[in-house]
Amino acid sequence: MPSAKNRTGGGSDAIPIPGIQLGVMRVHIKGLSDLIVHAWSEKAKREMADKQQHIATAPRGAKVPENDFEACKYKDDHGRDCLLACAIKKAIVAAARVDDTKKMTELRQSIFVRGERIPIEYSECEMREDMVRISGKADVRYRPAYKNWSATIEIEWLISQLSAGQVLNLLQLAGFSVGIHDWRPEKSGEFGRFAPVSAEALGETAAMLEKQTQEKSAPAAEAKPSKRRRAAT
Repeated sequence: MPSAKNRTGGGSDAIPIPGIQLGVMRVHIKGLSDLIVHAWSEKAKREMADKQQHIATAPRGAKVPENDFEACKYKDDHGRDCLLACAIKKAIVAAARVDDTKKMTELRQSIFVRGERIPIEYSECEMREDMVRISGKADVRYRPAYKNWSATIEIEWLISQLSAGQVLNLLQLAGFSVGIHDWRPEKSGEFGRFAPVSAEALGETAAMLEKQTQEKSAPAAEAKPSKRRRAAT
């Protein structure tokens, strides 16, 4: 039976919570092909919700390409054009199909991309006019395509599951073979491809990685001969 001292929260029976070793790195990525995005507009989400709730809607007016083009962009609170952090995460996980050293289920739980919308830099954003088929019906879509784009992302991962080198290798495979957003290689396209161009460890990660490097490069201690071997000599 616990003592009165322990019942009131005092004493020395507290169990220490072990820490999780997380690696964090900042990576600058550069586009290898145009980035095409297609965010759900507020109008489209409202029309879908009205249809599901059987609310009568007014007939659709004439399509305004410029409005559709702007509505497809992902914007942050500062009005900057962005890509989605979850798109990078999904690409890294999907890269496990190319690099079979890790299972996709393991990667989903071991690696994350910080933030929600990541600002991008680009030289030009043009309006694409593409023919698509929705439920068998042909339609025209107007979407933004960013040229010469780049972004800086922050990745955190479980050091017990992945090394920094493995993370960067997966990111490189993700950019080359999977891509992000519309018409990416994963979906039989060639857009949204990218490559990491620089990386730096953040916080305590640099010290941990340095320690790991030193431990791997340190010569192994010479094994002592067994008693049986010493007796034989």
